[in-house]
Amino acid sequence: MKKLILALILVLITLTGCQEIQQKDQVKEEVKQQQTITVTISHFGDEITEKEIEFTEGQTALEVLQSNFDIDDADGFITGVEGIAADETKQEFWSFIVNGEMAMVGAGEYELVEDDSITLDLQNWE
Repeated sequence: MKKLILALILVLITLTGCQEIQQKDQVKEEVKQQQTITVTISHFGDEITEKEIEFTEGQTALEVLQSNFDIDDADGFITGVEGIAADETKQEFWSFIVNGEMAMVGAGEYELVEDDSITLDLQNWE
């Protein structure tokens, strides 16, 4: 009987230890997935604001931008930022620039990468 109780106690201790290790591994994975980007908002090249933002691996630029700014979009392409809409009659558009290069996809399709530099710049399409 004593051997049975001792065996049960050892099993419980082993299971508890394994569960704690799994929880620690899960926390480490969650921390590893948090990454940072820099977002700059400008009008015709003049910087208005710059902000460092954390994101989770796998998020798109549009998801993160909408969580941190007032962003309007049409089919994943940005049409307004912080209440300022691009005026088509003035041939304006919000450019989506990633690491100094005009993105070839909309913000809704671009999956962020650690240390990306995103610029939203109101420009003319002349």
